[in-house]
Amino acid sequence: MGHVLAYEGLAREAVHLWKFGRAWYLSEPLADLLIPFLERLPDVFKGAPLTFIPPHPWRLLQKDFHPPLLLARALSRRTGRRVIPLLLKKGFRRPQSSLPRARRLTNVKHTLAIRPGVALPEAAVLLDDVTTTGATLAEALRVLGRAGVQHLAALTLARTP
Repeated sequence: MGHVLAYEGLAREAVHLWKFGRAWYLSEPLADLLIPFLERLPDVFKGAPLTFIPPHPWRLLQKDFHPPLLLARALSRRTGRRVIPLLLKKGFRRPQSSLPRARRLTNVKHTLAIRPGVALPEAAVLLDDVTTTGATLAEALRVLGRAGVQHLAALTLARTP
């Protein structure tokens, strides 16, 4: 797992504006920050498709966009990699950002599943916007690995200190 920014100071303000201020135009420059990390992944990830932490459908109705998907699409435009939605969110839970650390670690258990009918790649790069405890990424990697994706890498835009 790797991240580009510490979620503090000006970086936090920029990511916050992008996520909550509907500054979608920041998707491209933020994706550009991930490219060097993507290029440094082992050879097994060369050309591997991008996937992302999925939103719950109700969240999409509330916000009409999803930051990890925006990041994946922008990175796809920059690199030519495909974006494949491999995961889906099941069960409605409180957003991780609204919970204390201890609760975040258990809140995401069994909330992700493989999308029905999707062809699983041998390798994939999982994207998320902000990582705090790593619980969501860990759950996503667990589900993807158990389903048969042999090589997984996770990249996040920012990590809380």
